[in-house]
Amino acid sequence: MTNVLENKEKTITNELANKQMGFVMNAVKGLRQDLYQNDYCTGSAAYREVVRMLFIKMVLDKEVIENKITEKFHVMKRNNLREVLKEEKTMFGHENYTEQDILNDVFKEDILNLNGDSRYPKYSDLFRKNEEIVSSPEMIYKFIDKIENVNFIDLMEHGKDILGVVYEQFIYEVQNPKAGQIFTPTDVVEFMTDIAEISKDDVVLDFCSGSGRFLTSAMRKMIKDVDEKNEKLSQDKINEIKKDQVYGADIGSDPTFNSKRNMALAGDGSSNIANMNSLHISVEDLGENHIATFNNGKGVNEREIVGDKNYKFDIKNCSLILTNPPFGDLTLNARNYSKDWIDEMRETFNKASWSELMRWKSDFIELLNQANKYKDENIKNELEKLIDKAPIDRKKSVKRIIKKIHQDIENGESKNHEKMINKMFNKGKRTVTTKYVEKNEQDKLRGRKNFKGCLMFLYKAYQILEVGGRVLIVVDDGLLNTDTYAFARDFIRNKFYINAIISLSDKTFYAYSEKTIKTSILYLEKKEEIVNSEGDIFTKPQETPVFYAHAEKVGINSKRGKYENHLPKIKQGFFDFQQKINDNIKRNGKFDPDSFDFVENQIGGSFNE
Repeated sequence: MTNVLENKEKTITNELANKQMGFVMNAVKGLRQDLYQNDYCTGSAAYREVVRMLFIKMVLDKEVIENKITEKFHVMKRNNLREVLKEEKTMFGHENYTEQDILNDVFKEDILNLNGDSRYPKYSDLFRKNEEIVSSPEMIYKFIDKIENVNFIDLMEHGKDILGVVYEQFIYEVQNPKAGQIFTPTDVVEFMTDIAEISKDDVVLDFCSGSGRFLTSAMRKMIKDVDEKNEKLSQDKINEIKKDQVYGADIGSDPTFNSKRNMALAGDGSSNIANMNSLHISVEDLGENHIATFNNGKGVNEREIVGDKNYKFDIKNCSLILTNPPFGDLTLNARNYSKDWIDEMRETFNKASWSELMRWKSDFIELLNQANKYKDENIKNELEKLIDKAPIDRKKSVKRIIKKIHQDIENGESKNHEKMINKMFNKGKRTVTTKYVEKNEQDKLRGRKNFKGCLMFLYKAYQILEVGGRVLIVVDDGLLNTDTYAFARDFIRNKFYINAIISLSDKTFYAYSEKTIKTSILYLEKKEEIVNSEGDIFTKPQETPVFYAHAEKVGINSKRGKYENHLPKIKQGFFDFQQKINDNIKRNGKFDPDSFDFVENQIGGSFNE
C-alpha cells in the first residue's frame, strides 16, 4: 500500500478540517438515532454498525486516491450507489439487491477479506467475521448525504481521529467507567505527546490503548521528525516506524479493535496491538536488549479475544510509554496473578523503600555526632525535622526508639547512637505485605491485595522500559498524597527521575465519565540501578528540580464542547524550565541549585520549581 498520509499534499485548511469533522459528527449522531428509534440495534451493537459504515467510507476514499478503483465505484456517494445498484439489477439480474447488499459486498470483500483476494488483507483482523451492515437503505442515504463530500484521508492527514469521534458518541456503551476505563480528552493526549518530545528513533507503547489516540499521535510526531530532518531514504525510515516502533495493548475487545483500526488506517502497525491484560506482559533483560513479550488473549475472556489467542510479539528496548490506565483499585488474586509475579512486585517495592531510607543514614549519623560534640538541646528539634523528612514509618515501635534517642541526647550517652539508628530504620522501613503462604497444601494470597490500578501499570512500565526510557502516565492523586501510598512514592523516587508533575482539574474526565476524579500527569525517566554485594539496590538521587503545574481547564467542558485550555501555556512553561536547567548545567558543569533563577509564574495554570 502506498503511504497516502505522508505523500499526499495538504488540500484543506485546519479550519475546513474542523468544519468537516462537524459533518462527520452529525452523521454519526444521526445514524445512531436512526438505529435506536427504528429498533435496529442499540448500545455496543449500534456502535459497531456506525464503525462499519465509517470504515467503508475510509477504505473507499483511500482506494480512489491510490487509483485502486475509479470514482464511479465509490459507493459511499449517493449517485454512485444508485448507479451501481441499478447495474446489479439490470446487468447481473440481482433483482432483490438493495443498498445494504452493495455495502456488504464492499465490507465482506475489501475489509473482511472473505474471498481471500482483498487489496488490504490486513483489514480482515479489524472486525469480527460475522459482522455485516444492518442499516436500511433510508438510513444509508441519510448517512451518506452528510459525509459524501468529506474526504476522510484529508482529515486523517490533519490528525483528526475519525474513529475517536464515534467512540466519544458511544462512550457510555463501549467503555466501562465502573472498571475505571475512561476516555482521554484529545488536548490532554496532544499535551502529553508534545512534552515527551518524541523522536524518529523512539520505540513507543501504550498498554491501555483504548481508541489508539496516543499511538496515532506518537506516530505522526515520529514521522514529522523524519520529514523535518530530511533524511536520506526517509520513506524506509517511515516504514520502519510503522512496522517496528509503535505498539499497543488493551484488555477490552472494542478498544483493541479501535486501536488496530486506527493504526491500520495510519499505514501499518495494526499487528502490534495485543488484546490482553497488560499486567501479564513478560519481561526479560538480556543485557544490551530489554525484551517485553505480549501474549494475545492473556488474561482476557476467551469468548471475547480479538485475533489469535496464540499470537505473540516482542518489544525490544522500549524508550517511551504514553498511557492513561484504568482509575480506581485493582484487586490481586491467586487465580490471575502468579506467585513469582507477586514476589517480584513486593520485593521491588520494599527494596525501593529501603534504598530511599538508607540515603538518609549519613544525615542521621552526622546530626547525632554533633549532639555528642556540642551537647546542643536544639539537636532534638533537628532530629524531629529529619525524621519527618525521611521516608520512615512512624509506628509505635519507631516512636519508642526515637524517645530513647532523645533520652540519650539529654543524658550525654552517645555510644549506641548508630545502633539505635539501625534499629529505627529496620523497624520503620515501609513494607508491602502481599505474599503467598501455604495453607492446607495450597498457596493462599495474604496481606495487602488492593492497589491503585495506575500504580500497577506504573510498575509494569518500570519493568518494560529500557534505562533512560520515559513514561508519561495519568495517575490518581491518591498515589501522590496519601499515607497509604507512601511506599509508592518511595518507588517512584527510587526508580525514576521526575521531570514533571502536572496536576489536572477534577473535571478533566467529567465529560466522558460524569465523575470528578483528581488526577495528575507524571513525566518520569527510568534510572540505572546499582546492586551492592549484599543485594541491595541503589540508584542515583535526583539533582535537578521538578517542574510542577496545575491545569484548571483542558480545552473541553462538561458537555464535550470546546473550552479554555491552559495546557499550551503550561507546555511552554515546561520547555522554558528545561532550558533553564540545561543552561545552569552548561554554566556550572553540573546543576547548581543556588544559581537556578527560574521564577514561579501564573499563566492560566501555574507552575514552579
